[in-house]
Amino acid sequence: MTLHIDISRFLPSDVASKEVMALLAESVGNPTDSELEKLVATCNPADYPALWIASVFHRPIGVMRLDSQNRSNCTITHIAVDANLRGRGIGRKLIEFIRDDLDFRQVEAETDSDAIGFYQACGFKVESIQQNSYSIQRYKCTFRF
Repeated sequence: MTLHIDISRFLPSDVASKEVMALLAESVGNPTDSELEKLVATCNPADYPALWIASVFHRPIGVMRLDSQNRSNCTITHIAVDANLRGRGIGRKLIEFIRDDLDFRQVEAETDSDAIGFYQACGFKVESIQQNSYSIQRYKCTFRF
């Protein structure tokens, strides 16, 4: 069964539901409520950074936060899918949304080894960049549409 996934921009007038905050928390790593609220508060209703919500029947199942300094390139700063729904194409749908609906020509992300398989499966070029202050290897992922 294929899920019909709606993707919409999170607007300041929207109330950040517990589901949205929980999804966003999965992409941050031990965040406080205050840190999550700041991430949401910095999202711009008409420009970037922007928070995009993937929903099924108005239930948030995925979240993606993008930043951009120009209309041709963007950076995925956060992306997460409900743990019970991973592997069903929701993350890929969020990536396709960048290409098909937002008209960016290139997207980048920085991640650790836990997510490089996802980015590679979506067609990203992955290169090792450095270890962070916690000695965790980081990777730069780039996709040109």
